[in-house]
Amino acid sequence: MDPIYAAGFFDGEGCISVSRLSAGRDRPAYLLDGAIGNTYLPILQEFQAQWGGSIAPQKKYKAQHKDRWIWHLHGDNLVRFLQDLFPHLHEKTLQVEMALQFVAEKTARNVRSRGRLSAEDLALREGFYLALREAKR
Repeated sequence: MDPIYAAGFFDGEGCISVSRLSAGRDRPAYLLDGAIGNTYLPILQEFQAQWGGSIAPQKKYKAQHKDRWIWHLHGDNLVRFLQDLFPHLHEKTLQVEMALQFVAEKTARNVRSRGRLSAEDLALREGFYLALREAKR
């Protein structure tokens, strides 16, 4: 798939977010997620073939709605996807910049902390979580 086409599709149909998970934990975990939802399954399968990830059906809320799927991407595959598309993005440039910075900071701090995060590390991740949410408005 041409990265220029993929970037335009992601700009219009995609989503990037940092999720805060706290259930059953003494401290929250912050995870980067990318997704594209669409009613045309073959295009999502092309994204999956090139960048990995998984495709799942989405629930229909009304009988007359078309079937819809969502392609999810995480981890190294998501980073590679964002890096491939970054030069061609228009609408999501700031969000992707923030996402790649989040990954770089998270990776560097995990190496230094050996998995146990300081209050400063948690505050930094919370900051990315809130900033990325705000960038979508």
